Amino acid sequence: MTQTREAVYKKLTEGEQVGPDHHKFQLRGTAVECSLGQLWQADDVSTTTPVDVSLIMLDPIFLQNKPFLANFKKQIVRSKGISHPHVADIYGYFIHKGGLLFFAFEAVEGLSLDQLIASSNKNRINIKQIQGLLTQLSAAIISCSKHWHLPLGGIDNQFVFVNKKGGVKFLPISMREFFHEAENVPSSVYSYKSSCSPQALDNASIDASSDSYAVAYSAYCLLGGEKFPSTDTQEQRDEVKLSRPSEISDQQWDHLQQALSGDSKKRFANAADFIKSFFASEKNDPAESSEPPAEITLDSSANSATAGTQISFNLGKKAINFRLPFFVIPSLLLVLGIGVWLHLRGIFQRR
Repeated sequence: MTQTREAVYKKLTEGEQVGPDHHKFQLRGTAVECSLGQLWQADDVSTTTPVDVSLIMLDPIFLQNKPFLANFKKQIVRSKGISHPHVADIYGYFIHKGGLLFFAFEAVEGLSLDQLIASSNKNRINIKQIQGLLTQLSAAIISCSKHWHLPLGGIDNQFVFVNKKGGVKFLPISMREFFHEAENVPSSVYSYKSSCSPQALDNASIDASSDSYAVAYSAYCLLGGEKFPSTDTQEQRDEVKLSRPSEISDQQWDHLQQALSGDSKKRFANAADFIKSFFASEKNDPAESSEPPAEITLDSSANSATAGTQISFNLGKKAINFRLPFFVIPSLLLVLGIGVWLHLRGIFQRR
């Protein structure tokens, strides 16, 4: 007897191979529920050497919606061309037995921005870590919106992954574009609405200031602010009351309120402008760089022997920058000290 799509979906297990005959993926671990269905880790076993990938198996309920399916396929195809260190590479979509649909992308680790925000009250990351994370996220969003010629409008923080190595990996899909006018879908798909500007909750046409709003919302939540309800109307979001986070300066509070203004003309023009202004007082501002830092450390290992300190100096007209591991610094100081002592000794001997 042929199983329904729902039955096949619910019975997916570790070790099972999914996909068409010409391209198989072997599931690893257990599924993590997400707003589009199930997130799996898997091995691409159709390659000479198995490759780690991540998969999202779409909930069968979405397969009944033809407009969604057409939009889904368009988004996956258009995102395959994006190349950015903080945008997860999309490998394509595939059909499994029974008509299940899934897509494969660059392997990501388990921690999402949504989970990071949920745990921030217990294990608060510091302002420099928030700066690095949001700088990378902003760069990823700007890269996607330029490629799509469209602003994102809202962020589903379940699809912003935070890896131990490589930092942020943003999944390049637009939940707002999927579901802005959708009907008869699970309410969980609307979690992106928590980050939407008033205009993005209502109008089909928005500008990049709504992306600066979405990134500022993530900053607000990471700093301990309460989440906005995903059920807000445009009017309710326009009148939202902000509580000032305790760890920011007066100037940062002004910038945060500006970024979360209901008036698009008062907001920052784009996410990068917000990041640059909000973190302007932080030293070694990564927003000043054309590329955000390659790695974010989100645990106490930041002070381990593998961490380091930045060394910068000018050689003629050329700036020299490099990083020294902490364990090298004592030896370096000893060598420099001996060198200075020998130099001074030579001066006194010549007198």
